[in-house]
Amino acid sequence: MSRSRLLPGIFMLAVAACSSRAPADGLNEPRHDRNVLTAEELQAHPHTNLLAAIRQLRPSWQDRVLPNGAPTVFMDGYPIESIEELRLYTADFAETVEYLRPNDAGARFGLLLDGNSAIAVTSRR
Repeated sequence: MSRSRLLPGIFMLAVAACSSRAPADGLNEPRHDRNVLTAEELQAHPHTNLLAAIRQLRPSWQDRVLPNGAPTVFMDGYPIESIEELRLYTADFAETVEYLRPNDAGARFGLLLDGNSAIAVTSRR
């Protein structure tokens, strides 16, 4: 068999082998991000307030508090007084709630964090 006839066949096999197809078992579904709470997650569980939702759905965020104290909380990019202020908002108020490690928080919000972590809340405007 000539080389000119083999190459297209090899090419077709290589393309077929490299093509991706979603498996029927759902393995390609979006992965759960442990540093982000989505509106869907917040709506799926009834909570009295946003702080209660965070504490129930992401208890590990409390374990990550540094010696500097509780994480700085930002609401739509603006700092709020304390994490306790999140008790004033219902869980469905938030589109996303994101935990930021100290380096990520410093890069996003600047030096005002003094090496602390942050929680960034994006509201459903």
